[in-house]
Amino acid sequence: MCKGKAVTWILALNAAMAGAQVIPVPNGAFDTDPAAEPSWTLSGGPGKWIADDRAITVTGTGEDSNSWRTGPLPLEPSALYLLRFRARTVTSPAGGTAMTGPQFANRDLGVPPVEWQEYTTVFLTPSNLTADMATLRFGQWRVPGTLAFDDVSLCVAQAVHAAHGDIALGKGESVSGNDYSFHSPLAGSFGNYARPLVSQACAFNTNRWTVTDGSEIVYRHAIGARNQRSATVRVNISEYTAGTLRIEARAADSDWMNVGEMTESGILQFAIPPDLFPANSISVRLRGEGSDSAFILKEYAYESEFDGDPLEFSGDSRLLAVDSVDPQLGVTCTDFGDARPGGTNVIAARIENRTQSALPLNATVTIVHRDGEQGVFEAEIAARPGESLLEVPYTVTRSGEYRFDLRVDGAGSFHAQGSFHVPVLYDATYGERLPQSNEDIGVWWASSGWKISTDRPLPEAVANAILIRAARNEAEAAQLVVRPARDLKGLTAAVGELRGPNGAIMTSNSIDVLRVRYVDVTIPTDHTGAIAPWPDPLPPLNAPLDISAGMNQPLWIRVHVPRDAKPGLYEGNVQLSAEGYESKVPLQVEVYGFDLPDRPTCTSAFGFSPGEVYRYHNLTEPSQQREVMDQYLQSFSEHRISPYNPAPLDPFVVTWPGVDHYKQGTTSNLEEAFTPTIDWTAWDTAMTKAMDNFGFTSFQLPIIGMGGGTFHARTEPSLLGYTEDTPEYQAAFANYCRQVEAHLRDKGWLDEAYVYWFDEPDPKDYDFVMNGFRKIREAAPGIPRMLTEQVEPELIGGPTLWCPISDAFDMEDAEVRRAEGEKFWWYVCTWPTAPYCGLFIDHPGTALRVWLWQTWQRKIDGILIWQSNYWTSNTAFPDEPQNPYADPMGWTTGYGTPPGVKLPWGNGDGRFMYPPEAAADGSQSEAVLAGPVDSIRWEMLRDGVEDYEYLAILRGLLEDSRAEAVGEAELNEYRALLEVPDAITASMTNFTLDPAPIEARRNAIARAIEHVRTITE
Repeated sequence: MCKGKAVTWILALNAAMAGAQVIPVPNGAFDTDPAAEPSWTLSGGPGKWIADDRAITVTGTGEDSNSWRTGPLPLEPSALYLLRFRARTVTSPAGGTAMTGPQFANRDLGVPPVEWQEYTTVFLTPSNLTADMATLRFGQWRVPGTLAFDDVSLCVAQAVHAAHGDIALGKGESVSGNDYSFHSPLAGSFGNYARPLVSQACAFNTNRWTVTDGSEIVYRHAIGARNQRSATVRVNISEYTAGTLRIEARAADSDWMNVGEMTESGILQFAIPPDLFPANSISVRLRGEGSDSAFILKEYAYESEFDGDPLEFSGDSRLLAVDSVDPQLGVTCTDFGDARPGGTNVIAARIENRTQSALPLNATVTIVHRDGEQGVFEAEIAARPGESLLEVPYTVTRSGEYRFDLRVDGAGSFHAQGSFHVPVLYDATYGERLPQSNEDIGVWWASSGWKISTDRPLPEAVANAILIRAARNEAEAAQLVVRPARDLKGLTAAVGELRGPNGAIMTSNSIDVLRVRYVDVTIPTDHTGAIAPWPDPLPPLNAPLDISAGMNQPLWIRVHVPRDAKPGLYEGNVQLSAEGYESKVPLQVEVYGFDLPDRPTCTSAFGFSPGEVYRYHNLTEPSQQREVMDQYLQSFSEHRISPYNPAPLDPFVVTWPGVDHYKQGTTSNLEEAFTPTIDWTAWDTAMTKAMDNFGFTSFQLPIIGMGGGTFHARTEPSLLGYTEDTPEYQAAFANYCRQVEAHLRDKGWLDEAYVYWFDEPDPKDYDFVMNGFRKIREAAPGIPRMLTEQVEPELIGGPTLWCPISDAFDMEDAEVRRAEGEKFWWYVCTWPTAPYCGLFIDHPGTALRVWLWQTWQRKIDGILIWQSNYWTSNTAFPDEPQNPYADPMGWTTGYGTPPGVKLPWGNGDGRFMYPPEAAADGSQSEAVLAGPVDSIRWEMLRDGVEDYEYLAILRGLLEDSRAEAVGEAELNEYRALLEVPDAITASMTNFTLDPAPIEARRNAIARAIEHVRTITE
């Protein structure tokens, strides 16, 4: 994003694009059986043509791979192509992936949805392209079911890059001040292509280069006419078998100079030789050497310092596929506009009239949303000989995928197609204007489930009041949005008491007014994001706000409904005040006639770092630490989420009074010497508060001596200086576990405990993990054993609590293990990204809430997320902590990443609460004793857990024998409400971006609960 400057779009052409055209894919629509023609062949395994659908299918066993493949196509080397096709799942398998595109640039889709899904992908052909490489394939890899493909089309593509002055930047590029950076955007629909990529002779698979001997990838980095003064290159080899990666660089046409080499997996950073500077451009070549070379190049990054005036500008790229062009007419698209609601939306093209007379032309732009909504926009121009500028304004109102069609007709003709994605941030179809809204100060409201962009236009729909519905002992929120047409100074907001049925009053103490604060996303997590301010932190509204003209400022109106509130409608006002402005906005709160329990049915387990709290708040005194920690635990409780460790300041104390006697030889009795003494006093007090007052549902139990680790590295077990094969270790470990189990059983907390000692094991770790679980099972079989891994045959008998990542959960496997008495949680973290429900700031507001509906739908008992206050990466920021308000990215820490290297995990990853604004970067000299700042995603998690609770309450009522009094017809209607409708989530990757279907279903469930309770109680 260029701040305060106009951004244009520059068309990049290569030599092969001069004759841009559709590439004929024989029988690409599969109107006839491809098996009857030589143009498509099946590699093996089951596959067929479906005459009714005019589509091809492949079927897998879950262990194999097969595909349909074209014959050689007329592709050119080092040329950019755009591939379109449709895919769907026929038999809803879990696991495996669809394989699509050319073999040298394969794109795995995962498992497509059941309904037809359109896909667009881009690839740059290799410089060493041969005829046998110039084919397309569509198939499956380890899919236990059937996939279908249809409507395959291929065209030469043109990339249009964002530009400021003479500087053009594409996806993955940005300049900040006098620093340029490029991070290869290997994931997503752009595939292996990026603006700096000059040429490649290397296989590509989905999001990574697959390097063998002779593989070569060349990037060229230039920042307009600016000279670069220094530069570094960073390379990540994620999987390594053998060979060498050679990194070389040159300036302009100078000879290649050696930069460095890699002969193992890991991340290394290299300085470009200083002899090459200053330089207008630097080319970097990555080469595989060695006859047995085989490794995966997962990331490539380049950073440099350049001269001239500083800039703030992030690149972007869009694609144009030219289908036909008249020889007498040259049309070059130069600008796609903002392509979003409320933006400057203009498709601009440079017209080259190659004749000697004016050409009357009519331009038509047709824009079609994925759901079929269509808009047609026209403009006329008399193109004089030479060059003319054509501009066609257009409008969009919705988020999602769009396709556009540009036609220029008249004395000459031109036809091109393209697509673009409008992030959900820019959706403008929701919200309602309130009666207090006028041309001077716009006032409107929206559901809490929307993330509102700073500049989206006022909604067209109108309402009389803000409306919030909630049960007793529930928190629910809505957003009141102020959008002034002029600069507004000193805005404040306050809510008085609300008056309800029969004189009931809900005091102002039950209502919070929070400020929706924005963070600048500069690196989107994935293709659903956008380089823009995104709303997330919710600090208290402690000071008057200044709002710029034309900008939205949402206020988060959160109501905590008291447990003793009478059911019915409560009414009051939000008082808005500013310089020269006063307004009362009506607020309505409808209270349902039932309570939510203090302790949720859905179990949760979220990581939390007290050390980060002490660091950022500058807490050095134990009393300060305890005061602030209590506020953080209160936030967990209010959001119905349980931290891994709910008693961080009060651990139980383990001592071994007999060990010294044993080592000194005064006793040889192993049982006596290696039986611990455990002081539970402080821990029991803290845990009683955690379970009874805070309503937490789980806690991580430390089992000493286990060792542990992750797929990346592990530590071997040891205890008191003894290894696990010694009788001393075995006695100590068994006695410790038995005491812990007995104490938890006595306190009634055994079912809430879990051992989480190893994270995300690889198959190489399975024996190690199973050995650890065996020791726990033998010593303390009642302690739940949790593992963050999907069900694997080699692990059965180890964990009693499985916790796979969400996209690896398999319902069939889960049902088998449940029959054996085992339970399931699941988790999200840095993965999965879109199109799955994720935890990221630049994902839809509904994502985390829908995740809980998916949790209910799959009979999963709990959710886990690795961290809640990951405010900084000690790897990315080794010298001073990150400011999470200024930098929303969750940067990689550990896993072999060198200090100072910034590798993105995703915006907001591991961060659901923020430090107080006064402690934003931990640099203040005084202790900050305030509690955490909530986030929109923290609120959405709570809403999802509460939705789960509604479903659990209704299920409990319907299972009660007294429910028979309701009547069979109504009971069946209410039982149907326990099913999650497609309108909320049709699959793991197809879910609502609009909170309205969730809220409508929740309201229907609430009405059913009220009705059944009325009859049965």
